[in-house]
Amino acid sequence: MKLEYRKNYCGEFLCGYYRIHDLVDINDILYEAQVLSQGSHGYKFIMTLDDIGQASYTSMHSKMSNELDGGEWLTSENIDPSWMDGDFLRDDLGFDKKFLIRKLGFKHGLSNVKLEDIFKKSLFLDQESRDDVIEVNKNPLTVIDKEVYLLKVPVEYSYEAILSFPNGYFSCDLSPFENYRLAEHLEKEYGFHLFGIGASYISFIKGPRFEPKKVDMILEFLAKIYLKNEDREFIDFMRLSILNRDILTLRYSE
Repeated sequence: MKLEYRKNYCGEFLCGYYRIHDLVDINDILYEAQVLSQGSHGYKFIMTLDDIGQASYTSMHSKMSNELDGGEWLTSENIDPSWMDGDFLRDDLGFDKKFLIRKLGFKHGLSNVKLEDIFKKSLFLDQESRDDVIEVNKNPLTVIDKEVYLLKVPVEYSYEAILSFPNGYFSCDLSPFENYRLAEHLEKEYGFHLFGIGASYISFIKGPRFEPKKVDMILEFLAKIYLKNEDREFIDFMRLSILNRDILTLRYSE
């Protein structure tokens, strides 16, 4: 595996990033991300997952429809007048300023979203999507596109790294704010840190605060999101996967 750092910031991600080449073992990128994190205080690292083209497309539309980078809410913020061109943000703002605006956009969107809103989405797994979730948790590489990036995001918590590549556009998907609440909950309550997002999937990695004794609580939480009826085989698989693997991969789309 090789990491190629792109010196120029990317407007799509609003952060520095690495292109990942020749990824054949998921543990390689987990190790590299850990090493980079230790030497990059004030940053968190997440990677892109499935279908980078579709994920980029839906992220673009999600940012627009959710007014993450500007909207009527700008008038309620104490924005430096030099950042504005009339009622709109200047197109030539630097990436550091654009990221601050993105934070404000998320703050406004999150004010109306609670964790419980996730349960209102119809993310119940049918047989095909159930089998897909099992397969990607057996082998996380199956959900990673050949074109893949590791994002270096200037945030304090892993769940905040979603600001760099917000996704969830269609009405049946979790929105960017609901994905944020999901990642926030899994980190604060169970010690799983956001590590990747794509067009349909979102992944998490165990942190030092993960407690095996909480696995039944995690399973109960996941069952409320994904299972319309009892599915003991699926729950038993997820229990063993959570206990024995470092990565947890979930769907955020229908």
